[in-house]
Amino acid sequence: MEIKASCRIDERLTKMLVKRRPLRSMILPIVFSAVYLGLLGYSAYLLSLKVTKWTVLTAVLAVGFTAYGAVRQLTVRRRLKKHFGKHWGAENKYVFGPEGFEAVETAQGINSVERVEYQKLERLVETKEYFLAYTSKILYYPILKETIEGGTEDELRALLTSCPETEYRLENK
Repeated sequence: MEIKASCRIDERLTKMLVKRRPLRSMILPIVFSAVYLGLLGYSAYLLSLKVTKWTVLTAVLAVGFTAYGAVRQLTVRRRLKKHFGKHWGAENKYVFGPEGFEAVETAQGINSVERVEYQKLERLVETKEYFLAYTSKILYYPILKETIEGGTEDELRALLTSCPETEYRLENK
């Protein structure tokens, strides 16, 4: 029995990927900003509110870190589109068998076929609309649930997690 599915690399996929990591890119700048603003307040207290080059530098660094985090968060979709490069708009088609699956990608001048065994999957992340089958920390195969043919979501989930080493995580986002 073969199960087939597909996924297009498009705006819908990038929206889901951005939702999976909300504000994560702003955490470090916000922490640094809080530390710098704390140092600014402490130094102002110690210096009896005298403005020195160090208090100005601290304030500029705090504002800079906050602005950096905000810009990174606001441009994440554009950076994802650039990251996908030639693969943007690509149609990935999958055929799932008992031992593994075949991924066929067709994009602008790119036609590739990959065979992936289930035992090579490190992790399966399930969201409301997608399965993300990871073969490493950064390489994954997105599978759109509504395109599944010849089987059900449960059957596909069972195939993708058939290897005991595959970590499974459900995200309701």
